[in-house]
Amino acid sequence: MPGDTKTASEIRCDVVVVGGGPAGSAASIFLAKAGLDAVLVEASNYEQDRVGETLPPTATPVLRRMELMSTFSKLESIASYGNASAWQDAELEQSSFIFNVYGHGWHLDRKGFDAMLARAATNAGANVMCGHVVTACRHTPKAGFCLQLETGGVIQTKALIDATGRSATIARQLSARRHIVDHLVAIAVTFNGCSAAGQFTVVEAQEDGWWYSAPLPKARVIAIFMTDADICRARRLGDIRRWSAQLTTTRHTKLRLSGLTPMAAPKLFSAVSHRLERQEYSAAWTATGDAAIGVDPLSSSGISRALSTGEMAGRAIRDWLLEDRQGLADYDRWLDAHFSDYLRERRVQYSKVTRWPQAPFWERRTANELLTFKSKAIRATRYA
Repeated sequence: MPGDTKTASEIRCDVVVVGGGPAGSAASIFLAKAGLDAVLVEASNYEQDRVGETLPPTATPVLRRMELMSTFSKLESIASYGNASAWQDAELEQSSFIFNVYGHGWHLDRKGFDAMLARAATNAGANVMCGHVVTACRHTPKAGFCLQLETGGVIQTKALIDATGRSATIARQLSARRHIVDHLVAIAVTFNGCSAAGQFTVVEAQEDGWWYSAPLPKARVIAIFMTDADICRARRLGDIRRWSAQLTTTRHTKLRLSGLTPMAAPKLFSAVSHRLERQEYSAAWTATGDAAIGVDPLSSSGISRALSTGEMAGRAIRDWLLEDRQGLADYDRWLDAHFSDYLRERRVQYSKVTRWPQAPFWERRTANELLTFKSKAIRATRYA
């Protein structure tokens, strides 16, 4: 278990990162290697399973740049050789990674992967504090940021990075707002047993949404139904019987899970597409990972994006502390451009599914008003 779980009384540092997922750990690693006194605060002790288990081949150069490939190779994982999808029609089509310059991807134990990154942050010199919940954040121009911990401890810091996921709990206390594009939710069930479909991620469209399934280490398989929150409520998909009834409407996913035993009741997670918006740049804070930009799991870029934005957020905060006040705004413009690109590609992919033209789930995802975000956004060269 990485980090320190003891109660903090009062800590002073250069920068605090709140949230110990891939983005928060990547930011902490960068900051610590840059010689800054960095503290990473994580609410858990990495004891619970986490959703988001597939790492594409494009993550390889990021892990190499972070000098983590050797450590990563020792984790228990399963090679991912590609994707199979029943998207435009009911037949399954395979897309292999065999010609990818970086080779295959991986199906991960996310709990172990995230804990590895937190240990890497400790090894880089960051103070990783597990089992601590930030209950309040206050900013004053002269004193910087004051974080109150659930244990009663206090952290005083010059700069701050929010890596708390889609909730963006710290940034919202600092008056940031979320531009929310949809209300996508993920309803996940993990099964014991081996997957008949091999080491491929399988995606299957269905009238009310789409299904994702993938093998996991320890002979497990995860299956997730992606739909909108109102559909989830109406179908009561948090109930395993209702979830299983929805599963029977599929073809390939149902076959893949045939004979396997669910390990627990469905777990619900927010998967909304959103972009965090701030109004001004007078304070040394920013957001990273899903707190800054949440994308549809269909993009298969969640973990890679988290690692990249974590590094970039760390660089922007470092630049600020070195008196370069333009870095935070440049970082946000870089994110705006990426989000605009993502929204265009999102619409292209969803428009390929024409089997249910009147179904609310699919109709919502081809609306013209969702094509762009901040069309004035430009790519900042320092974060390209």
